[in-house]
Amino acid sequence: MLSLVQSDIHRAGEVWLVGAGPGDPELISVRGLRLIREADVLVYDRLVSPQLLDEARDDAVMLDVGKRPGFHRVPQHEIEALLVKHARRGCKVVRLKGGDPFIFGRGGEEMQTLRAAGIPVHIVPGITAAAACAAASGFPLTQRKVADSVCLTTAHHSDDGADTDWASLAADPNRTLVFYMGLGSLQRIQNKLGSHGMSLNTPAALIENGSYAHQRTITCQLKEIEQMAKQHKLQTPCLLVVGNVVSLAEQKSDAVEPASHQVSRSRMAMGRTIAAAMMLTTAPAIAGAAEADSIAEALTQGGTSISFRARSEQVDDDALARDALANTLRTRLTYRSGSWQNLSLLVEVDNVSYLGDDSFNSTRNGMLTRPVIVDPDGTDLNQAALRLQRDRLTLTAGRQRLLRENQRMIGGVGWRQNEQTYDAIDVAYKPAEQWQLNYAWVDDTQRIFGPEAGVPAASLDSDHHILNARWTVSPAMELAAYHIALDFDDAAALSSATTGLIVNGAFDVRENLRLDYRLEAAQQADAANNPVNFDVDYYHAGLGITHAGWRLGWAHELLGADSSAGVAMQTPLATLHTFQGWADKFLTTPSAGMRDNQFSVSGNVAGFAMQLHHHDYQSDVSGLDYGKEWNIQLGRALGTRYTLTAKYARYTAEQFAQDTSKFWLMAEARF
Repeated sequence: MLSLVQSDIHRAGEVWLVGAGPGDPELISVRGLRLIREADVLVYDRLVSPQLLDEARDDAVMLDVGKRPGFHRVPQHEIEALLVKHARRGCKVVRLKGGDPFIFGRGGEEMQTLRAAGIPVHIVPGITAAAACAAASGFPLTQRKVADSVCLTTAHHSDDGADTDWASLAADPNRTLVFYMGLGSLQRIQNKLGSHGMSLNTPAALIENGSYAHQRTITCQLKEIEQMAKQHKLQTPCLLVVGNVVSLAEQKSDAVEPASHQVSRSRMAMGRTIAAAMMLTTAPAIAGAAEADSIAEALTQGGTSISFRARSEQVDDDALARDALANTLRTRLTYRSGSWQNLSLLVEVDNVSYLGDDSFNSTRNGMLTRPVIVDPDGTDLNQAALRLQRDRLTLTAGRQRLLRENQRMIGGVGWRQNEQTYDAIDVAYKPAEQWQLNYAWVDDTQRIFGPEAGVPAASLDSDHHILNARWTVSPAMELAAYHIALDFDDAAALSSATTGLIVNGAFDVRENLRLDYRLEAAQQADAANNPVNFDVDYYHAGLGITHAGWRLGWAHELLGADSSAGVAMQTPLATLHTFQGWADKFLTTPSAGMRDNQFSVSGNVAGFAMQLHHHDYQSDVSGLDYGKEWNIQLGRALGTRYTLTAKYARYTAEQFAQDTSKFWLMAEARF
């Protein structure tokens, strides 16, 4: 990882509008890369390279707000509301935009909204598509005695063209015209320029996927642009350049065919060329994001990060005579290689150490008279995976995180010092912008009880198949479906098949008042070698309303019971600490099932992000009152590298377990 100067993000609750450049991840600025690595929240566009997204912190909130022609996943005003919301929560927000944020990127609108909300906003420029596409295609935008000026414009105008001064655009033969987002308006551009006096023989270039390895450049004449686009089936993103400088392409690069209308797919070495063409960035391009020429180069281009998480956890459980106190330190070392042939490597090692005496039951130290705190000490390989990334397909093989949906069914248990990861093959495919498909096969489940062998088992021999599909119907609604087939060779009672549907979304009721919702239904049955035949239901309904940075939420969750089989819905691979309260009394669902009625409030108090939750627990059958629970958390980021968290849970028992209270203090540092 690059280590340059002190972090640019140094105050809580700020937003950075960062230009990601034209597509090739090597062309982002050093400052932009550093901010991606430091962000708490990353709000990114459709055309941002996945390799840049991989540079984000593992715990960063990733928000895809990408737009494509005819489909805006999130409207512009909602994007601006997201930036304001997360900044007001004290987060370090990076708004990552393709190209330059102030050149047809609507960065100015976002800047004005943030300023009006009193939120500090900073700008990191990026290389715009005009400079990148021209340089990658082998011609300049200006040249002495050929073109002495450049006009950047967009083809997105009203149908009658009243908002475009076509006469001015066509008047100067020594000007280069660059049309952004013009693929759907080629005939109009051709007709308007021609009718206002520009020669239809003027050289033109259509550049698809500029700066990527699969860039295509077609050179022709103005009168042929629509014909050539149809003939070669060009798709967005596509840039149109009109002007005499295009004729220089033949002299500058043999990667671009002359006006014979042949298409080039060759990749050019662009870094120094584009930097010379347009000095929009603050530093040279990054190392490690572009394709390396060899495996050795990819490994040396890689970046290493280290993080520390110190935590004090106290537990008072009335079921045991003695309390528990665990002071632990997790050290995590992460290495990510550069890319070679679209392949990259991730290796991550965790060490958990005790700070003082281990006066708690870690499940490995034999202290059975004290409450359980599942943080065994030791060093373990947390992740080791190869990733292949090609266009819309990503394949990851090896030990890795699998975090599906809200982690209710499949998660990583990231709250514990020793994380749950999976030896798996994971395939992610995006057949269209609004669709996301995921399939994973799991060979072994690495649990939070490791790394030493013992009871409960540190790992479970598995043969799981996990299928997820998500469809963005509109900016206010997403649909998801999943099928999870769990087969545990050495824990047969956990084997099951679960199939479910999710509807969730959010929309503005009126200005500064936003409603979010989530509905989920699933059915679970025995599978594989499970000795018990059962069939149970799962339901979740949730509503939230946000105003002025504060959210009030309600949710009801049912984990059904099959009374004839004496079995209830189980989710053994979930991030269970997130659900049914932080006191962790219901990590295994009671045989009578669970009905959890929850209310929550979250917002910002004096610079601290605050959460308050109340749970009322009832059984699904047998009419049992399990009890109630209060949870509260305060967290604050100190700069970009440090975070402090205080957290408390109080469970009051009725007809299940005993009264329990837990308290945590935690400090994190990332470098």
